[in-house]
Amino acid sequence: MEILQEHNKKLWQEFTSAQQNISVQHLLGWKEAIQKTYNNCEPFYYFNAEHGNVKTLFPFFLVKSNIFGNRLIS
Repeated sequence: MEILQEHNKKLWQEFTSAQQNISVQHLLGWKEAIQKTYNNCEPFYYFNAEHGNVKTLFPFFLVKSNIFGNRLIS
């Protein structure tokens, strides 16, 4: 399991580009839009890769709220 960082963004983008039925939540544009729109969301994007090929994506956001508490959502 790896966390998405600047040096491995290309792997994530290549995987999502190759998928026919990918949901918007898995795209890096979604991550950037959420970060720009909401100040209380911290992204945690993980993926599983074997031999340099991404197999599984796990996008999460840590949402911080004084009313509802902190929670991890995907």
